[in-house]
Amino acid sequence: MELNPLHVAAKTSDVEHCRRLVEDEGADVGAVSGNLDATAMHCAALNTLNGKQIVEYLTSLGLKADLKDSEGQEPIHYAVRARNFEVAKKLLKIKSGDGAEEGKNNLLHYFVKENNFEFVKIVHESDRKLIKEKGECGKTAFHLAAQHSDLEVCRWLAGNGVNFNVRDDEKCTAMHYAALRESDHREFVRCFTGPGTGALMYTLSKGKMSPLHYAFQHGRRDMAEELIDRGADLRAMIIDLTNVMHFCVKINDLDAVKMLHAKDKFLIFEKGKRGRTVMHHAAMHADLQMIQWLDKNDISLTDRDVFSYRASVLHFVAFNRRSRPELEQIVKYFVQGEVDVNGLTGNGCTPLHFAIKEKNSVVAEELVKHGADLELELKDLNFLLYCAQQDFLFGAKLVHKNNPRLITGRDPTGRTALHIAAEFSDLEFCKWLVAEDADLVNALTNKGSNALHLAAKNKKHGGEIVRFLISLHVPVNGRTKFQLVPLHFALQHGNMDAAHELVSLGADLTTKVGNLLHFCAWKNSLEGAKFVHLNNPALIKERGVGGKNALHIAVEFANAKLLCEWLVSQGVNPQERTDKGETALDLAAKRRDKDVRHYLESLGLKKRGILTRLLSKNERS
Repeated sequence: MELNPLHVAAKTSDVEHCRRLVEDEGADVGAVSGNLDATAMHCAALNTLNGKQIVEYLTSLGLKADLKDSEGQEPIHYAVRARNFEVAKKLLKIKSGDGAEEGKNNLLHYFVKENNFEFVKIVHESDRKLIKEKGECGKTAFHLAAQHSDLEVCRWLAGNGVNFNVRDDEKCTAMHYAALRESDHREFVRCFTGPGTGALMYTLSKGKMSPLHYAFQHGRRDMAEELIDRGADLRAMIIDLTNVMHFCVKINDLDAVKMLHAKDKFLIFEKGKRGRTVMHHAAMHADLQMIQWLDKNDISLTDRDVFSYRASVLHFVAFNRRSRPELEQIVKYFVQGEVDVNGLTGNGCTPLHFAIKEKNSVVAEELVKHGADLELELKDLNFLLYCAQQDFLFGAKLVHKNNPRLITGRDPTGRTALHIAAEFSDLEFCKWLVAEDADLVNALTNKGSNALHLAAKNKKHGGEIVRFLISLHVPVNGRTKFQLVPLHFALQHGNMDAAHELVSLGADLTTKVGNLLHFCAWKNSLEGAKFVHLNNPALIKERGVGGKNALHIAVEFANAKLLCEWLVSQGVNPQERTDKGETALDLAAKRRDKDVRHYLESLGLKKRGILTRLLSKNERS
């Protein structure tokens, strides 16, 4: 089949000729022709004079640069075979896309990834500097070959000046990526751990992983065994994983653990810096089969993490995310192994506290089933209050089912479960509490806060909880013993979502503790100040106790340059004096805040001299 006119023009002519054929004569851009069913893009790849411009034009019409002919060849292959490298580079850029990490690859990288040895050699012959360049994620051609190419390509690169020990952005060498190749893992290790290959086998990645870790992580035990036989470090540490066996326990690879145990009988007994044993890691990550094997090999079930938590395996199983049946079996196995279901850590946590904090409903349920003591408290919080603090509704329902009395509990500050849930949990939790005990709605803390005051601090769910509580007639302008309303709490904590809801539902913007804008200045809440000013601009002109304006208060209590700048920009007069005759700069000098002081000095303010202070004092007396 002959080439159609557009294909002939793309191959031999220029972009204007192609444009006329498409736009004036209606040529089909997507048509294929010739013996190989090539596209116009394939033909443009052969055009050494005008190929780049034609490729750009065809791309603008939507023709893809990665379409294959009947033999599976793309336009980039046509360009390289024709030694038309500028067009090949253009096609590579189009294929990679804007901003893509692969866009950093050169032509050599591309064909190494494709495992196309013929084209690797053609490209290298055209530009021998490419072999030294880095591409995607800082990888060299050797990194890419280790993962994607045959050993023949790897050996050829090694013989043509590639640097074995270059590390990519993750600080990995090519040996790390050999674990990701499909075959020849053992052979790769044999080829590149001999004399002259440097420290490929021992280099650690940014995450402190060695090639041996990578081999186990990707299930390449043949590679791992070869690395070990050639001297790989079995005690390379990753944070608290003190050796490679700990790592294999974490990834739950029992066969790897057995292999390592056969290589070194001491690995299994070693502890990490935090005192964690292989059994602790198994409790966090592994299945029952791993735990039973470790138990049979004399690893204690009752050892504690001596460094930090003094936690047992029942504490650590809270981190385990295996299936429900597996977790049920693991908890039961530990309890039958005489691990204390109510054992305390150094800071007073039981295993159930860990399960609640990690929101592990299966482990929490099993611990209660096996005798967890629900009367225990942590930092004066009973278990239901603790569930409210951790936003774990399942745990709260579980605790309530087994000990209904706890829902009426309070902490030493007088907070109920609803107070705590309003501050830390979501709407669903609050609704459940009210449904179980309606008396919680009107309860006050020791300082007189209702649940609405606490909800105003909740940035994630405060808005919807505010609406819910006000619908239950919790007073929107209710005051604490210190005369603070919920809006004060929202402004102090920068919770503008809750502040909007409170104002829309009747919160009083003229409420007095000073005024609301002075309160925001006192609490260093710039967002709160902006919100108040937007809703009540008159407040910024008011003076408070001692004749202080908002700027005086911000300078005296907040030490916040941005807040001071904003107040001045909104019309607060920096020249105003307090009833004592003090300027904002005088107050800043007392606080020794250089940033605020320098800002005020830049406005032309000066500290009062001795005479001015004496005159001011006499006037007051």
